[in-house]
Amino acid sequence: IAASIAASNTAADVRESLNLLATAPGDSLLLENGGVIRGKGECVLTAAAASSLKIKAGESLAFSAQRIVQGRYEHAQLQVLVKGVLDERASGLKTAFVPLDLLEAVEDFKDGRAVPAYGWQGELPLAYPVFDGAVVLVPEPLSKLDEVLLVNNTGFAHIELIPSERLPQLLGVVPEGEWTA
Repeated sequence: IAASIAASNTAADVRESLNLLATAPGDSLLLENGGVIRGKGECVLTAAAASSLKIKAGESLAFSAQRIVQGRYEHAQLQVLVKGVLDERASGLKTAFVPLDLLEAVEDFKDGRAVPAYGWQGELPLAYPVFDGAVVLVPEPLSKLDEVLLVNNTGFAHIELIPSERLPQLLGVVPEGEWTA
């Protein structure tokens, strides 16, 4: 998972687009190259990002995400503390390493959802229905090709032929007519 964000160093009047990448405790890339994140609202920058932003460890950056909703621009703002700058060998890209929850929050905001943890407005997510299966009724048995297409195009893991006497129990009703389930 990765995203992009605008980062501003207001003290140096510099703004730069950065890649956001998730990190977590024990991240060997950070540990081997001089960076550790310990808390919420912290980031570690690559040398390229720190150089472009004219910033060093211990200073603050303003992150800004942008989205378009019904033809108007909306912005989410967040102050982050630069906890470290990685050695140049870690990456040549302009990247900020952040905790996964921050990266997910930015993605949620860009997708139009609210992020209450950061005070960002938007739509509240609705839970997706979860099913452990589906009953498909067809007038005649599926061919092997149709079975393969059904599995490949729906994400179902397998197909099981259901005896007609089990249908009332599974469906809660008795289907009219002759069906293969």
